[in-house]
Amino acid sequence: MRAIALLSIILALSASAEDLRSKASITVSGTDPFQRIELPFEAYRDTRRDLGDLRVLNAKGEAVPLAFVGEAVPEREKPVNVRLPQFAVTTLAPSTAASGRVEIHVRTSPDGTLRYVESRSPTARALTMIPRPAAYLLDASKVEFPVGALVFDWEVKQGAEIVKVNVEASDDLQGWRTVASRAALVRLEQAGQSLGQNQVALRGVKARYYRITWDGSPFVLKAVDAESAPKNARQQDPRKVTTATATRTKDGDFVYDLGARLPVEAIRVVFPDVNSVAPFDIAVRDARGLPPTGTGFENGAWRTVTSATFYRISRQGVEIASQPLEIGVQSAREWRLHPQVKSAGDGQPPTLEAQWRPAELVFVAKGEGPFALAFGDKDARATAIPVSSLIPNYERGAERKLPMATVGAVTTAPPPPPPAQLFGQSPKKLALWAVLIGAVLLLAFMAYRLHGQMKT
Repeated sequence: MRAIALLSIILALSASAEDLRSKASITVSGTDPFQRIELPFEAYRDTRRDLGDLRVLNAKGEAVPLAFVGEAVPEREKPVNVRLPQFAVTTLAPSTAASGRVEIHVRTSPDGTLRYVESRSPTARALTMIPRPAAYLLDASKVEFPVGALVFDWEVKQGAEIVKVNVEASDDLQGWRTVASRAALVRLEQAGQSLGQNQVALRGVKARYYRITWDGSPFVLKAVDAESAPKNARQQDPRKVTTATATRTKDGDFVYDLGARLPVEAIRVVFPDVNSVAPFDIAVRDARGLPPTGTGFENGAWRTVTSATFYRISRQGVEIASQPLEIGVQSAREWRLHPQVKSAGDGQPPTLEAQWRPAELVFVAKGEGPFALAFGDKDARATAIPVSSLIPNYERGAERKLPMATVGAVTTAPPPPPPAQLFGQSPKKLALWAVLIGAVLLLAFMAYRLHGQMKT
């Protein structure tokens, strides 16, 4: 019976033994028992795809309860667009406008809605001149959400046009504050393709009125939409940027290794040479040699994501480049740009900027510190529980208010020695298996002795 009990203990130890090769110290913030941390880059390099081998250990090496903050990779919500009523503020032709000032008269409804905007000149000569727009007032008094961007539609001239606009915001039409300065609106036609940039980012501005002015030649505005800023606080956090250089394949493709399977939300292609335009087919895959994931895309199989045209153009003394391409969320380590036009693969290869947000998790500071984040065992079982089960009396979004602990530098143990590599197990697990086999042999020997005694 003692041998059977010993065998059961050994089996339990071998089942729970984990070889977490990567560790990083955690410095807690304050005395709150619930702490929040952000996963480091190395976590996406050394963990499984599902992040199931993540652990938070206390000073005794015991794993404490943990949960992911919301979704490990948040989904991007679709923005809301509202057309803003616009009012042109006109002025005189250049020869007359320089000689006198323009007075602006505005009428509003009791609820603040703009009803009437008129510009007047003190000179009688203004009656004989054809007015032209000098500014636009936009009525956003009915917009209930913070504005993430203004989307412009204007009368475009033939060929190329770049307009630098200034955006000011106000709540009373008296005091104005600048929310965007000399932002470039672009329409280009080159090589049979039309390129454009029609948004001005405002990053969550809330105002009742906007005033649009610009530099240069006359600008005729057709329409402006207010686009909502993301409601999810996670989407408002700044994204990390990982830059990768290209490896050219024999087929002329550009392949980029990000160094880890990052949850990429947007990519940007940066050309080394000015006046570069190129359309690409974009595909992703996991690095070769990774364990199977069940998706069918591992070990060298490419998965198509999308197609897009990227550019870097200099016109009228202004250099513009394509904005980051939003792609939802794509978790992959290697990225491929396949030129749709053969000439696009000539010259110096572009660099790839991948924008991503690391996942966050909450843990309970159980036991004595210091605490440590540990990971790197592909055989470990997932232990994370729902955040609603971790935090008592949980309310939606409560995890976002928890203090943020600091994760230190990650240290990774060297790979196991050759014998362990041969059997695909860590030294600790090999030792446990050796003890287990020894116990089985001991049990067999005791059974043989007992069988002999019974015969006697």
